Amino acid sequence: MKSEWNKKYFDRRSYLLEHFHELSLSGNDLLFILMLDYLNEGKSDSESLDIQELAKCLKRSEMDVMNTLARLVDDQKLELINTGRSVSYSLRPLFEDDFTADEIPQSLFDLFLEQFKRPLSSTEMDKLCNWMKEYEQEFIICALREAVVYKKLNFNYIDKILVTWKANGKTLEELNGK
Repeated sequence: MKSEWNKKYFDRRSYLLEHFHELSLSGNDLLFILMLDYLNEGKSDSESLDIQELAKCLKRSEMDVMNTLARLVDDQKLELINTGRSVSYSLRPLFEDDFTADEIPQSLFDLFLEQFKRPLSSTEMDKLCNWMKEYEQEFIICALREAVVYKKLNFNYIDKILVTWKANGKTLEELNGK
């Protein structure tokens, strides 16, 4: 199971907004899940979900909130976590099998964060994951370096660099001037 969706650098909410149709979520379910994620932020797994707070934020009855939670668990959109002392809900089923950011070495990820000076979107994370499957890490770093030099710091430009280098059969030795 992939667990990168739960890391602080992964923007779950942007991912959900960008992919809610693919995840078969209605607009109401999306809003519900986003609010649940927001209210769960900073809470430990041992803290129970506050149904009253969620109902108040969504302007719904507590019964409606409990029914929605039960339906989303049944539809495998949320995971119920019952520790005996607390009950919480995880978004894990929405991200399972969809995200493979654990294939990105931390040093490469940090390098992109440093150069872009902002969090990467889920689309950019997906593109970075795909590059890791197709290119050596050093190729990706060289392409990033070239984008920085030419002040064209965007993923489409970096992708074009990588595709061109691959089509032309460039080697790391050539790129590093050796």
